[in-house]
Amino acid sequence: MSKTISQPKAAFHASRLTSSTFLIKEYDDIYSEHPHIYAKVDVSANTILIIDSGCGGSSNDPEVKITSLRNFIESVGVEDNDARPLNEGGQMKYIVVLTHCHYDHIRKSAEA
Repeated sequence: MSKTISQPKAAFHASRLTSSTFLIKEYDDIYSEHPHIYAKVDVSANTILIIDSGCGGSSNDPEVKITSLRNFIESVGVEDNDARPLNEGGQMKYIVVLTHCHYDHIRKSAEA
């Protein structure tokens, strides 16, 4: 019998679009924007490309514990990724591309 490990609630949810591309949705953000963030995983280049970075994880839901996009990408298992994080432990390098300057595309994407 397998045991399911409960994870803290996150401000984000990821789903696979293609073999290497994921859509990360930030939901219930304080701006009511519900931004879409794209992650392109290139294992051969040891890189994950992040397109837009969302609203910074600020949620209306007081139960949300994971508000950092980087923390989400590095530590939260994604069902469509065999329940593994997209960049487990931050092993791959990041390239972040911001498509334009609306706050739902440019908020803080990673903690120092």
